[in-house]
Amino acid sequence: MRDFVHVALLTFNHLVFAANPRFAARNLDDLIRECRSASGGLDMASSGAGSLNHMLIVHFANTTGARLNHVAYRGAGPAMAAVIGGEVPLVSDSLPSASIHIRQGSVRALGISGTARRNVSTTLIHLFLEYSLGGQRYGWVD
Repeated sequence: MRDFVHVALLTFNHLVFAANPRFAARNLDDLIRECRSASGGLDMASSGAGSLNHMLIVHFANTTGARLNHVAYRGAGPAMAAVIGGEVPLVSDSLPSASIHIRQGSVRALGISGTARRNVSTTLIHLFLEYSLGGQRYGWVD
């Protein structure tokens, strides 16, 4: 594809880690502590193997020493449904996909990508950047 020329960035979406409300962690500090103390690690869902959400799970685990077991689903919807239903405690998702569930209280946001904190509903979500994870983790479309 020698003739392909990048024209413009159309959109980007922040990524978020969210948890079932019954899960003990309330923020990324709690999540790291829970992951390190759980024998065998904790399960975290994503929209599929090799997805950007999966890569964020791997990056988070490698950077923080958290033990996370990736559970791949066939899309963000099934992954979120598994967390809401208690099948797995955690999910890595895009903010547009997860925000309705955060607002409704069916999941709790633990951390978000980007360079500025986001307020979804009444919850101020802490940044991955605050935990030396880098701030520029986005889903994007050119």
